[in-house]
Amino acid sequence: RLRFDATLERGSARSSAVIEAVRPPTATDLGQAALDDPGNYKLPLTIATLMGRQGRHEEALVQYEAALAVVRSLDDPHTETQVLQGIGQSQCELGDYDSGLTTLFQAVGLAHEAALPMEEAYAQHYLGHGLLDAGRLEEAALALA
Repeated sequence: RLRFDATLERGSARSSAVIEAVRPPTATDLGQAALDDPGNYKLPLTIATLMGRQGRHEEALVQYEAALAVVRSLDDPHTETQVLQGIGQSQCELGDYDSGLTTLFQAVGLAHEAALPMEEAYAQHYLGHGLLDAGRLEEAALALA
């Protein structure tokens, strides 16, 4: 029995070393520098998206706003539309329909102006659901048609 336990312990230590060697990096591993890089919009956008999916919309908005500031400086309408969609969705989820719907209208307009039909369709979809949640049923029906 002792011999089996010793072998199991050694195997467990080896397994832990292998797991540690291949585990994905954490935010701590990425370092504070990556979080503070003013040109990095992908990390705050990813964090915002995950927080939104977890229902942590107030926290998501902080990250979306950080991403938006960078994306606007890059003149990237595709990503800007995505960020505006996330902001609008989070605002609506928090019950701030005036701001959320305004932001979603901006996303639809930007995508249309930039000739991004897929992003326009997504923004229109989120706008329709925001209008539905706000009780604006006729407008929602038009947006979702």
